[in-house]
Amino acid sequence: MQHYNRAATPGSCGHGLGSIPVTVYSEIAPSKPREDDTVTTQDDNKAVVREAFRPWEQGNSGPFFDIIADDVKWTVIGTTPVSGVYRSKQALIDKAFAPLLVHLDGHLTTTFVDLAAEGDKVFLRFESKGVTRKGLHYDQVYCFAMVMRDARIVEIVAYIDTDLLAKVFSES
Repeated sequence: MQHYNRAATPGSCGHGLGSIPVTVYSEIAPSKPREDDTVTTQDDNKAVVREAFRPWEQGNSGPFFDIIADDVKWTVIGTTPVSGVYRSKQALIDKAFAPLLVHLDGHLTTTFVDLAAEGDKVFLRFESKGVTRKGLHYDQVYCFAMVMRDARIVEIVAYIDTDLLAKVFSES
């Protein structure tokens, strides 16, 4: 078993913690891409995500969801009614987004915050604002930690305000 030390940067998701040393264990040593290849991949991935997200700020999430692989592994953190691991884009839409949208009065306004990348990983922070049918302000913050392959998002971990999400579902 090979042993590698590297620094994870949760600060890229807005936690402000800076770098935290992490030990990564792997059976196979990762191939080392040339530095210019990594930079190009990072820049390309960031550009793909940013351009796909722009229409969402105008109310059209379609282009962003178009770059998500149909067989995406999407994890919603926490213990809310929609927290868990979804193994397809359609499962996420049916079992997480649809139940949330039932509680909202109208659409969410979505605002880009920032974007960072390292290799095939992209970290997107954004906010949304809306109101539930019972008047609760739904001012949500998000950090999507994503893995990209061939300009497609194949894995997402959605870090959100789970307390707020739980309040929305407890209104029923």
